[in-house]
Amino acid sequence: VCGVLVVGSIGQEDFAGRVKAEIMPPIADFAGVRFDPQAGERPDIAPFHDTGLVSEHERARYCDGLAGTHRGVDFSACEASLTRTERTSDSDGKSKTRTVTVFSGVIARFSVPRAAPGTIVIRRDSGRVLNAVFGFFERQFKGLEKVEIPHARFEEAFEVRAEDPAAAREFVTGPFLDALLAIGAGADGEPQPLGA
Repeated sequence: VCGVLVVGSIGQEDFAGRVKAEIMPPIADFAGVRFDPQAGERPDIAPFHDTGLVSEHERARYCDGLAGTHRGVDFSACEASLTRTERTSDSDGKSKTRTVTVFSGVIARFSVPRAAPGTIVIRRDSGRVLNAVFGFFERQFKGLEKVEIPHARFEEAFEVRAEDPAAAREFVTGPFLDALLAIGAGADGEPQPLGA
């Protein structure tokens, strides 16, 4: 009860800030990774723009960076919030300005033992009907063809597009697919959006 009263009295944002400052550095040290609340190791957003995963933005805020090596795989990840300003006018000529969030979430980079054969985009599958209605991949990922992956669980959850489908199929194989399913699993066990 005392802990709850203390947390309530200092406020949620202040509490989160204290957790980051006091608890995250020792946890990161124990895990053998680097923690940077300012996310100095920021991801290169250009490939995400080029493949249509992230819309154009004017402002970016990064925080809570983690970087290191796990089982021989170099990685870096941070929270990112990307926004842009949109201006509109109503019928009376009055202008309105609003801030649109184009992305809010975690952006991560993982090294792989061999180079990917061109651009490969992996996104959660919206289902055949919604994919057809919205033309989601066709509009966003021009020049990338659908890749059929012989992995039933993965095919149920994700859709893959690539410049070279045959090469992508050889690159995106069993253990890699299982790892992506594990990474993409949320708290409820359902796959979450994921780009590679």
